[in-house]
Amino acid sequence: MQEKSPNESRDSNLDHLKGCYRLHCCNCSKVLVSEAQGLITDSHGALIFKGEEQTCPDASLWYLKEGLWPSWIEEQIVESGWTKGRLCCLACKNRIGAFDFVSGAQCLCEEKVVRPAVQITRAKVDLKSVRNG
Repeated sequence: MQEKSPNESRDSNLDHLKGCYRLHCCNCSKVLVSEAQGLITDSHGALIFKGEEQTCPDASLWYLKEGLWPSWIEEQIVESGWTKGRLCCLACKNRIGAFDFVSGAQCLCEEKVVRPAVQITRAKVDLKSVRNG
């Protein structure tokens, strides 16, 4: 019998997590990102799925892949002149993250620099599954 590679085994263990996820503000429950699947990464660029443990100690933040940002996030970035700023919920104005295109951010494990650093604070958002039907 042929053994599965660690990646194949890991991927098959995530089959139950496939589907659509939304990011909601913890403060007011506003939907911030309607399709979070494929958008959220850890500090090393690995895609994050609900329930998957991060191996890096920098687990308090999620990062958003460049070019896939919702329009409201891009508007806040453009408004700052592509420098540094806070990401705030559209409804309640609660801070949910930040961005920094000036200095970049180094991962806590010191392996990789995160660029661009568009980050979401995990404690400020809820990742919820969208059920069809």
